Amino acid sequence: MADIISDTPKYTNFSKILHSADDFFLDFAILYPSVDGKDLENGKAHGAWVGRFVMSPSQAKLIFKMLEENIRKYEEARGEIQLPIHPQNSPNGITLN
Repeated sequence: MADIISDTPKYTNFSKILHSADDFFLDFAILYPSVDGKDLENGKAHGAWVGRFVMSPSQAKLIFKMLEENIRKYEEARGEIQLPIHPQNSPNGITLN
């Protein structure tokens, strides 16, 4: 198990959450803009896979609650986090499911 654990933090600017009857899947990537911007028009993006977490529904709900609490504390200290105009889309225009 030690070979899959890393002490190096990973940055992500794209995430996707899927679920089955038994598990939740959290996928993370970092997407880079193309030089001419045409890749996004064609539904393609340049990027790198960061990782996937698979967890039980109860663990996913616990993470949701922890995020909710930490976002509340963050906003109390620093102000409301502004979402993109279309929150169903990522900042780089790729539609999330």
